[in-house]
Amino acid sequence: MKPVLQDIFSPGYDLKNSEYIGEWEEVNKGKIFVEAVIGPDDFSFTNGIEFHELFDFFVCTPEWVEKELRQKDFIYGREMIIVKELNFYSIYLAIENLCKHISGNSWHEIVDKLRLYTSWENDENYFFRIDNS
Repeated sequence: MKPVLQDIFSPGYDLKNSEYIGEWEEVNKGKIFVEAVIGPDDFSFTNGIEFHELFDFFVCTPEWVEKELRQKDFIYGREMIIVKELNFYSIYLAIENLCKHISGNSWHEIVDKLRLYTSWENDENYFFRIDNS
């Protein structure tokens, strides 16, 4: 089983036109929050019922990283994708590439692997789900 990227979107940033919405640019120039819609390539374990889940990424440019490092000694990188330009194609390609390199015997196993790179919409309920599955 493999994860399949179905779509990406960003509040505060128009991915299709590569521009900030409203006043977001002043605060966030060079970085955006992106939610990826990802589901399994095989729905046999759900009796053919399709579903997807949301995974969050912090996407930034090398210029943003450089600016931050002038002000700080370090930056942590979990959930971070660094792209040359903030545009739909670059971001989609980066997340799609991550999905292509992940596989598992179950959706649970795939989610565990994706969570090494991103946060998952159910992270707060994750341990409850494991303990009560």
